[in-house]
Amino acid sequence: MIDEKSGKKYFVNDKYWDWEELSVQMDNALARLESGDSSRLKYAMEWVDGQSVLDIGCQRGVYSYYQASKGRQVVGIDVDPLILEVAERKFSHPNLTFRHTGGNELDFPDSSFGCVMLMEVLEHTFHPRGLISEIHRVLKPGGSLIVSVPNAASYHTLARTLLLPVKSYFAKMESWPEFATDQRDHYFYWDAFTLYRLLNTQGFRYLDHRYVDNRKLVNILGRLLIPLRKMSTCFMIKVRKT
Repeated sequence: MIDEKSGKKYFVNDKYWDWEELSVQMDNALARLESGDSSRLKYAMEWVDGQSVLDIGCQRGVYSYYQASKGRQVVGIDVDPLILEVAERKFSHPNLTFRHTGGNELDFPDSSFGCVMLMEVLEHTFHPRGLISEIHRVLKPGGSLIVSVPNAASYHTLARTLLLPVKSYFAKMESWPEFATDQRDHYFYWDAFTLYRLLNTQGFRYLDHRYVDNRKLVNILGRLLIPLRKMSTCFMIKVRKT
């Protein structure tokens, strides 16, 4: 653990933070969830069911802690040991455990959890089919999986495709680090149909879905204009293990 008294900072999401400002940022993220002001994620938090929850790619542990505070037994896992140090330092709860994982293989017995959260993770993995298969294994029969991914059909993706100079951007990408922990690590983009095809072939059935956006104006207009709603930056789906 980095000692805040030494003056060293935490390198999180491609930025250096001292502990105080990082802690405040996490407090603010938790407050938005508790107030319902985090429009992109409040629906996913409401979808969580069951008493045992696995939060894959838990990052700083905000969602894990939020669910633990609701009385659920939660395990948060991540591939980044530094981010787990941050989560463990910030959040402590008798219902909450953080664990490091090295990849797609989930070190849990079959049928361990009633619900799995996979929030903005699937686009980062080299082997999405393998990860979904492992999630199916560790879920209890009838357990639910909540997935949130960037929407490949969004206005953001369309604008990038139309406006960015492709060849020069490829050259820029060559200098990116292999493990950036942000949008530079996106290896896949999913539309609703491709994502459901993946989930369905691995033994899941549809329960619910939403298109959501970080911008409140887009969410408001999307209630009136369905085509605009489907161009939101995020697609979320809830499925059940069969």
